[in-house]
Amino acid sequence: AGAPRRRPRASPTTATWPRCTTSAVCECASAAAATAAAAQLDAHKDEQPLVYPHKFHTDMTLREFVARYDRVLRDADTRLDGTRVALAGRIMSMRTASAKLRFYDIWADGVKVQVLADARAYEGGADAYARALNVLRRGDCVGVCGTPARARRGELS
Repeated sequence: AGAPRRRPRASPTTATWPRCTTSAVCECASAAAATAAAAQLDAHKDEQPLVYPHKFHTDMTLREFVARYDRVLRDADTRLDGTRVALAGRIMSMRTASAKLRFYDIWADGVKVQVLADARAYEGGADAYARALNVLRRGDCVGVCGTPARARRGELS
């Protein structure tokens, strides 16, 4: 049992790469998942928040938010009560801490801000909180309104 033989490397211009036999299956599966998600949204559109709004007005960009509140909120687990901001970005990661607490990392213009979604602070109540956040997926563009704060671990949110 010797070492496996390696194929000689081909230059990128002359290489012929094998075709992916599962690409049609992958495309079909992702299309089916997207169709199912759209059907689920349509089935509950009366009880859901506005999923595809025409426009979401923001107070500042994520870069401006970090520049302004990174200096103001220096201590962990603090918040600026009475201050409300509206931000927008793309969800790049989602974490669930409990049934009533979720974390989202939103990105825009190369800047990340953590969104701390708490059922106690949600204006529509716990049921509306669960319905609204179960719709969100990684990659969605979202608009959020809330109070600037710094989480327990020191991350601006």
